[in-house]
Amino acid sequence: MIKQDVIVSFSGGRTSGYMCELLLKYYSHLYNLYFIYANTGQEHEETLIFVNQCDKNFNLNLIWVEAKVDPRKGKGTNYTIVDFKSASRKGEPFEEVIKKYGLPNGDYPHCTRELKLQPMKAWAKDNNLTNALWALGIRNDELKRKKKHKNIIYPLIDFEPTDKKNDSVMVETTNI
Repeated sequence: MIKQDVIVSFSGGRTSGYMCELLLKYYSHLYNLYFIYANTGQEHEETLIFVNQCDKNFNLNLIWVEAKVDPRKGKGTNYTIVDFKSASRKGEPFEEVIKKYGLPNGDYPHCTRELKLQPMKAWAKDNNLTNALWALGIRNDELKRKKKHKNIIYPLIDFEPTDKKNDSVMVETTNI
């Protein structure tokens, strides 16, 4: 049986950590799992510590990426591989996005696109994973955020229905 490749987008939050743990425990026999975290340089230190603890405790082999902005017009955002120690903590990736694209706002919401999506997609392309599925940690109580797309799966909706009321389910993850 050929396993499907799945890129698991780890946001750095408790729900996302729970999704990573769940996929590893119960679904790694079905999927080749690649866990990826996009650091914006604006996260709280506690978030970075939590991400690092999840990586170590669950053996995620987490790929940490940061946006690498090419200031030239017509050149897209790429990525740099970092780790817990080298991850930006002074907002450098975010500042580079602002220099090129301006401040994100309601009319031009490029923050997520340039700081998270583009670096992760560029990494996927460089690793021949352009046909992989993407796992996102959207819960049942967040259904309005779910978008229909052939390459996106929602494990906390479709595999193991979870909502914020089930915080006790996530205790293992949050107390690492």
